[in-house]
Amino acid sequence: MDMDKKLFKGLLEVKQDGQEQGLVQAVFATLNVIDADGDVTLPGAFGNQNVRLGAWGHAWQELPVGKGLIKEEEEKAIFDGAFFLDTEAGREHYLTVKNLAELQEWSYGFRVVESEDGEFEGRQVRFLKKMEVYEVSPVMQGAGVDTMTVAIKGQAEWTEHAEHVLADVQALIEQTRSLRDQLSKEGHTLTAAKREMLARFPDALAQCAKAIEELLGSAQPEKGADLLAEYLAVTARLQGVAA
Repeated sequence: MDMDKKLFKGLLEVKQDGQEQGLVQAVFATLNVIDADGDVTLPGAFGNQNVRLGAWGHAWQELPVGKGLIKEEEEKAIFDGAFFLDTEAGREHYLTVKNLAELQEWSYGFRVVESEDGEFEGRQVRFLKKMEVYEVSPVMQGAGVDTMTVAIKGQAEWTEHAEHVLADVQALIEQTRSLRDQLSKEGHTLTAAKREMLARFPDALAQCAKAIEELLGSAQPEKGADLLAEYLAVTARLQGVAA
């Protein structure tokens, strides 16, 4: 099977939290520019495709280290996927890509489905109109144009993590309330084990609220009050469920 490869530095974001471990996003190609191979990839050439996250440097003899989806957004081709953190190779690739940060470059293996020769910006080029992409891989060195700075967005990770924590607590409250109501209809109550677990939440959340208040300090008291109020509201709801 014939396969081409194109190497690009790309915009990279990796994240690992309790809900979405090992997620990676990379801009692996740029549309409507002449690349190092003299090709111009046209909008629509990638579309949306499910692809493998290949081992380092297109090592097809190795097991894939993840999977994901490629899509187009404006002038960029983007890979959204996840490393297999439950495999040794997947975790090693995740940590390597994360630690390389702005040095990381990307490549993709593909088959040309439709192309056409023509002229672009005064040069003879091959227009890539449709491709079947087999995999996207991290590589040592890329030859792409329009290179972008690689970034790991720690602030975005923190915000998403905080949102997940609040959402999980609130979901637990609603799930427990629903369970309590269902048991009540059947003439039963929450088990002692569940009540004991719930009883631990108010004190724990009160301690969290105190710690958050100390962290916020006096920098933005109005926002701090809002966040503190959210935690106190959650605590009150938990007390109502446990009662």
